[in-house]
Amino acid sequence: MTESANMQEVAGARVRGRGVWEHFTVLDGLPDMRVECLSEDSDGGIWVGTHDGGAARFDGERFVCYSTEDGLSSDSVYSITEDKSGSLWFATNRGLTRYDGTTFEILDVSLDYSFLWGSCMDESGDLWFGLDRRPGRPAGVVRWDGSDLELIEAEGSEGISIHSVARVSGLLMAIGHISYSVQGKKLLVLPWQLNDARALATVDDGTAIVAAEGGIYEVSATSVEKVSSEGGAESVVVRDGKIWASTSDGEIAEFDGQGYSQKRQSPITSLWRGVQIDSRGRLWVSGFGGGVCCYDDSILRLLETDEMPDSSVLAVEVDTDGTTWIGTTKGLWAVLADGRLLASPQGHGLSSASVTSLCATDGELWVGSRNGLVYSIQTMTIRSRDSPPELRGLSIAQIVAVDGTVYYRGRGPNSFGTLAPRLSQVQEIGEIPITAVTALSNRTGGGFWLALSGASSDSRIIGVLANGTIDAVLNCEHSTTTLYDSDDRLWIGGTNVLSTVDRACRTERVLGIVGMVSSIEEIESERILVGTEGGGLVCAVGETGTRLPFPLIPQYQAVNDISIDRQSRRAIIATNAGIAWFDYG
Repeated sequence: MTESANMQEVAGARVRGRGVWEHFTVLDGLPDMRVECLSEDSDGGIWVGTHDGGAARFDGERFVCYSTEDGLSSDSVYSITEDKSGSLWFATNRGLTRYDGTTFEILDVSLDYSFLWGSCMDESGDLWFGLDRRPGRPAGVVRWDGSDLELIEAEGSEGISIHSVARVSGLLMAIGHISYSVQGKKLLVLPWQLNDARALATVDDGTAIVAAEGGIYEVSATSVEKVSSEGGAESVVVRDGKIWASTSDGEIAEFDGQGYSQKRQSPITSLWRGVQIDSRGRLWVSGFGGGVCCYDDSILRLLETDEMPDSSVLAVEVDTDGTTWIGTTKGLWAVLADGRLLASPQGHGLSSASVTSLCATDGELWVGSRNGLVYSIQTMTIRSRDSPPELRGLSIAQIVAVDGTVYYRGRGPNSFGTLAPRLSQVQEIGEIPITAVTALSNRTGGGFWLALSGASSDSRIIGVLANGTIDAVLNCEHSTTTLYDSDDRLWIGGTNVLSTVDRACRTERVLGIVGMVSSIEEIESERILVGTEGGGLVCAVGETGTRLPFPLIPQYQAVNDISIDRQSRRAIIATNAGIAWFDYG
């Protein structure tokens, strides 16, 4: 061994995770891309009101659509709210419709009410709805007390729309181009006014947040205070002390009262009225012509840090201390369990190396690089190791620890052998010559599996016992790129295919996969994560594979490696765009 150095902490580095956007359009079952409102029911379903396509409920898997053919008073749905009995109310441009989960009922009203975006339920269970502008008539709201509808109007102010309503400290506020409060049987103008107030959300302390043309404001019955100059805010929602505002330029801003802690660009370039935080903490936004988007950081997150260079992540490994080791095209990095970031020191060969393989075993991390150099790390001290001569200039594709022996696999012929306890090249096992090795895996009970490329697109897999003898030989009709041994079967990945064989070496199932399988890891019994080079990440259960909602960016669809942190119940995924965390608990 020669050349040693220590991993260095990156001072002030911030490792954080951001969620993933999922975009829903008519191709996913949405009835209309022009969305007017969003609402969550008490069962966790997300309701979407559209401009011309009626309403739809998303149950987590699919959209179920409802229209005038099902009983809605109109297919133009501007607000949806739930009453204390669990019935849903749809405010449309042609009156109100109540839905009890089975039957739609259009309320018989004496006036031709045209409703707009605002609706809410007050503490007594009464429902309030804002009305659209009515030429020659004053601004108004409608109250449903459980048996009758009551129209409450302002004095004067003809042709004014109500954009949002909310209960604030026992007072019903109704905002629009003019802002009002309900007092008795009248709408009275509030002592403060905001230009084009668009959305209103109640805060737990009895105040409210208003999104208006000039920014975001905190209001009460008697006062108004600007808390942000964020212009173009279209909608606002408050949850857990934080304010989320959507803007007309497609941006989502999170405000904590002191300043925006972060901003996110949604896939929709221009957001509209609908914004919702659901009971799972997911953020839903909509656009008039852009459909619906959901931002979710509860399951899948993408690692972000300002200090780590933009580069492809080729290998990832979690050790027993909870440290996540990240091998990139621009050196080796480590994220400690407490979130601190470490890097290989500048000037050291590992700081500029393209790290292609990682293996943690017995308190030591083995590191393989694209140029065939090998390193090991103990207690954050890096040491250069003797490299196999046949690997000079070749990429080390895998390093695997098997029964106290550390094996390597290179990308090229005659590039398989051991790194420890001694350096040696393996040219044959039994009477089988070891030439081009395409995959290597530990074997349950000891030993390993080895895949050898065939003359054409087929491959041969050999099972080697802990004593070095061969006890199984499998012939595959497809090339093998990845192997993974679980307790009762061997998983075999190839190009556009994932298959399994049982302990008697009989093929059990074949699952079609998009792209070449690059990595396989079992997160729970019968639940497998499959990484592909081009098809993203797939969760396979039995004979069914489901793609996880990775960002629709080509680099994220190229998964190079997966490592499992079983203590945290988290999978760490290496992609061409960086690291992703998948919390599978």
